Amino acid sequence: MSKNAAATAYSILRLGVLISLVCVLAAGCAATRRAPVIERAPQSRPAAPAQPAVARPAPAQPDTRAEFYTVRQGDTLYSIALDHGLDYRELAAWNNIDPARIRVGQQVRLAPPAGPPSWEAARPHEPSRRPPVSGRCR
Repeated sequence: MSKNAAATAYSILRLGVLISLVCVLAAGCAATRRAPVIERAPQSRPAAPAQPAVARPAPAQPDTRAEFYTVRQGDTLYSIALDHGLDYRELAAWNNIDPARIRVGQQVRLAPPAGPPSWEAARPHEPSRRPPVSGRCR
């Protein structure tokens, strides 16, 4: 095989690989299936039918959410909060727990505890009596 023939065969091979790569990329962009979507927000009640303008508003219904949740295998504080429409940081604060350390069978509070929040009960901050520190480290 001559030098020119080898160069031509190599060029044809490179062109074939390039065309194959372009075809594979184009086929990947043409996917018709969509990603599965799961609605994880708490289920809302169906809307009430329209009432005449003279009708009195209905009394507010009490919250029917459970007050506690029992942790199951595979649960995370984040997934529990997401399933119940809450923020995982609130759950951690309400239960006085580290978000990374929940156990199977543990009861997790899903509503804020009664009474004032813990930050309201804390003593007010007293200013330090030490003189201000300069910007230099010694």
